[in-house]
Amino acid sequence: MTSRNNIIQSFLRFFFWHLYTTIAWAYDLVAFTSSMGQWSTWQRAGTERIPPGRTLEIGHGTGRVLHSLSSEGREVFAIDPSKQMIRIASRRLQADHLPLHLCQAKAQSLPFPDESFQSLLATFPSEYILDKGTYLEAWRVLNPGGIFIIIPGIVEIFGWRGRKNLSALLDEVASLLYRLTGEAIGRGDEWKDKLEEVLKEIPFTLDIEFVQQHRAVVLRITAKKPPAQS
Repeated sequence: MTSRNNIIQSFLRFFFWHLYTTIAWAYDLVAFTSSMGQWSTWQRAGTERIPPGRTLEIGHGTGRVLHSLSSEGREVFAIDPSKQMIRIASRRLQADHLPLHLCQAKAQSLPFPDESFQSLLATFPSEYILDKGTYLEAWRVLNPGGIFIIIPGIVEIFGWRGRKNLSALLDEVASLLYRLTGEAIGRGDEWKDKLEEVLKEIPFTLDIEFVQQHRAVVLRITAKKPPAQS
């Protein structure tokens, strides 16, 4: 079993690396298909909690979340390590004459001054989200009282539960796919333990929520920086 899991994880790393780089043009199609059309709905579990003020999206990908937030008139900056993703996101923003506040960077080395943002957002992040360096940088660039909203993954896709239609059948397929690839994250206890270990010396407080949507349950984690003391 362990050997099979290692093979699957190695393949997924290889596949996702190419999905973010050489075949980035296919990212939206893969995300839409694998989630049976729920990808943008899952991401809204994060965007619906963004407070007023300047926001930084970490790992903007093809720019769909960035486009949505910018269209609402928010001041949003974004980073991604993939130049291919930056190219795609730039085209999406330019098509609607939206601001281009993008740069190529990693979460562990943010090119912004201290206390630049009221909120940070990461939806379906890669391994960087369990790197202590990510949270040291998040702490540095967040204003006192700021928050880092993370959507690490899906807890459950409902499938047949309560429904017997084509949509339910497709969700059963999506649920099976996520379980086989290890992308389903269960009830989130493992994530909580891992983050608490990463944050031992960084005084964020964690708020862990299970967001129930129409067809799935999404895990939402909010790391809060304490407000400034008067």
